[in-house]
Amino acid sequence: MERSVPAVRYFAAANSGRGFVSYFEGIFEKIDRLYIIKGGSGTGKSRMMADVAAAAEERSYRVERYYCSADASSLDGVLIPELSVGVIDGTAPHTRDPRYPGAVDEILNVGQFWDTDKLRSKAGEIRRTIDAKSEAFGKAFSALSAAYETGRLIDRIRSETLLREKLERAAERISRGWSRGGGASESVRMLDALTMRGPASFNTFAEQADVLYLVAGKRGAASEFLRAVSLAAKEKGHPVLRAPDLLDPSKTAELFLPEERAAFVRDCGERLPDRVINTDRFIDRGAAGERRKTISSLTRERDALIDIASGFLGEAAKLHFSLEEIYSGAMDFYAKERMTAELIRKIF
Repeated sequence: MERSVPAVRYFAAANSGRGFVSYFEGIFEKIDRLYIIKGGSGTGKSRMMADVAAAAEERSYRVERYYCSADASSLDGVLIPELSVGVIDGTAPHTRDPRYPGAVDEILNVGQFWDTDKLRSKAGEIRRTIDAKSEAFGKAFSALSAAYETGRLIDRIRSETLLREKLERAAERISRGWSRGGGASESVRMLDALTMRGPASFNTFAEQADVLYLVAGKRGAASEFLRAVSLAAKEKGHPVLRAPDLLDPSKTAELFLPEERAAFVRDCGERLPDRVINTDRFIDRGAAGERRKTISSLTRERDALIDIASGFLGEAAKLHFSLEEIYSGAMDFYAKERMTAELIRKIF
């Protein structure tokens, strides 16, 4: 039985151990038309993108939704590949200005629909809230940076236990069954986020796959195995979608091979895997045993730092939502909805 096309959901950026990392450029750089929405928090930017996505799906177009890394309920971008059209939030922290004004990029300024007098009357509160929110995010990123450095030390120690040749042979055996691809490439699609409401993840690769590999294991070999699978796929000329690790974007959490419809994931969601790959077999158990206490201690330290970062992001959330209330209370949403209707008319 043919499955219905699932929603394609990703995050547009990451609050990582290396700071705020945006993937907007790679996702939206080669499209024919890009609409860039400008405006403050609570001005309806996410709702506008959601309305565009719904209009596209009503017309049977496939839509990719890109959610905010700080708030998984809020959209940061929408891509309609068949039309080569995108709509994005162009405000901080992923500020985007037109690169090819008019020819490709067009600004949609929802700020024109707010009551400036109302906002100026609350200028002191707005400044204090924005500054406090920025401070909370700064503390969160400091904690994540410390967690990232601790994680890198864990990885260095674990690398001494890795049976690399065995791992690479396993990846090569899997790739033998693949046909030659149409051209090797690598694109990034983020599936995880440490948001202001806590951790969030999407199972998008698993939902799109016909062949599902569950990559299991607790000894730190999964990312190296996925790196080897990615190299084997590209050697056969396959494009690869890579989902980075949340804390360390240079590492890989999941892979998807569109031409093979094959996904290598940590979680299968509601499906059963076609094959389970236990990456613990790529670890020298004797060497790992000698380092077990050190790794366990460092892992607890890393996880505690991530929890601290989550606490600061929670503080940022309260400030963010109070800021949204101020701006939404000053908006003429009827005028903004008219802009949305005009945008949908232009696109379709």
